[in-house]
Amino acid sequence: MISGHSGTGIYITGTGATANTIAGNYIGVGQDGSLDLGNGTHGIWLLSSASDNTIGGVDNDTVNVIAYNGDAASEYGVYLSGANTDNNKIYRNTIYTNQNEGIKLAFDGANDNQIAPAIIKNLLNGATTAVIGTTESSGFVQLYDASADKEGQTYIGEGTADSAGTWTIAVSIPYYVKDNVLVATATSTLENTSEFSAGYSLSVLLSSYQKISDTEGNFTAVLDNSDNLGTSIANIGDLDGDGVPDLAAGIYNDSDGGSARGAVYVLFMNTDSTVSSYQKISDTAGNFTGTLDNLDRFGHRLTNIGDLDGDGNNELVVGAIFDDDGGSARGALYVLFMQSTGNVSSFQKISDTAGNFTAVLENSDYFPGSVTSIGDLDGDGVTDLAAGAYSDDDGGANIGAVYILFMESTGTVASFQKISDSEGNFNSVVSAQEQFGSSVANVGDLDGDGINDLAVGARTDSDGGSGNGAVYILFLNTTGVVDSYQKI
Repeated sequence: MISGHSGTGIYITGTGATANTIAGNYIGVGQDGSLDLGNGTHGIWLLSSASDNTIGGVDNDTVNVIAYNGDAASEYGVYLSGANTDNNKIYRNTIYTNQNEGIKLAFDGANDNQIAPAIIKNLLNGATTAVIGTTESSGFVQLYDASADKEGQTYIGEGTADSAGTWTIAVSIPYYVKDNVLVATATSTLENTSEFSAGYSLSVLLSSYQKISDTEGNFTAVLDNSDNLGTSIANIGDLDGDGVPDLAAGIYNDSDGGSARGAVYVLFMNTDSTVSSYQKISDTAGNFTGTLDNLDRFGHRLTNIGDLDGDGNNELVVGAIFDDDGGSARGALYVLFMQSTGNVSSFQKISDTAGNFTAVLENSDYFPGSVTSIGDLDGDGVTDLAAGAYSDDDGGANIGAVYILFMESTGTVASFQKISDSEGNFNSVVSAQEQFGSSVANVGDLDGDGINDLAVGARTDSDGGSGNGAVYILFLNTTGVVDSYQKI
């Protein structure tokens, strides 16, 4: 145990200080590996041409625990300085909670200024995840679970880079959980070890998947070229009561009854994510008696609005973005009251001329370019909707808007609140062609006021560059008016 000193724990210095091994020590920490007994400056300092030394080793008996060292700036777990302080290996140590970096090169030539590796990505590979990165050709990389950026507390694995400098190391549980932070060191073929890399946060890992298409997933419907299955998708709950949630999928270029009238498939799912059976809803199927016209594109948008009529089945809201009620491409919503078979029991259309929706839609407003359930905003016991009209012209051409629709249990609109450049207390500066309302999502109650908040996309916003896009978080009140917002 080399701990509790006012200065550095271990010095290795001078041209004759070669071929030393520091192994199996507790440096700055008690023998339990956790008690804070930090040294006053560095844990270990190699300087003045100290070369060909090894800190740690190749197995658990030779590693050092190096922690709690330093109490000021420029004090580190392991520090290397001097132009000829070279070829020093630092392997498999437990390094954490030092004042600054776990390993620090002075970049005055120490260890040939060896550059740390980069961790690029992680990919699922069976029961492990493959962590992939880059370093110099044939470099030797060791991967660690990090206690902090630039420190490595737990050795995970190692690998050697190929001739192009790419390396891959397999990581297993418990280290491949989402957002876990990893760091790495690189040791050159001349045995110069780098500092720890920048931390890499593991991304979401996919355990498995099932594709559903014209040829996969036991989906036996007949799809035609350019039907565009999956244009929209919604979880519709366990419609058939078999204990497995079911899906609705839009296919907005389907041509039942006429060109691009659109359709929706209700997919009854198996536990392995294949399709058990399906029901199509279109101009000619699913007991849907609405009148669709060519190019209406029914199914362009979908959302589950819950059980409006109290029959135990969730209802489905379907957008037909090019519907021409009142004028060209003003758009429409259909509220479909569903049966457990996936057929439509009844429906209510909401458009410029239907559903008690008294807003003024104009040609090519494209209502709803987006739609989401926003919960019971006004507290009347009926789930409400937010629907985008991304080519609305309030304040300028194609600035866009969102409508908050306060719903009746019949599927009609009780009242609405428009949010745009000139309405709804939305005082942001939205410019022409930014298409506010191109997407909407219920993000829940972010600010804790008991009211769900709304994310709204403006896909052609030009902050930072033309068409870069933006998202607005709208903090709403119960009337659908914006209390405040945050642009992202």
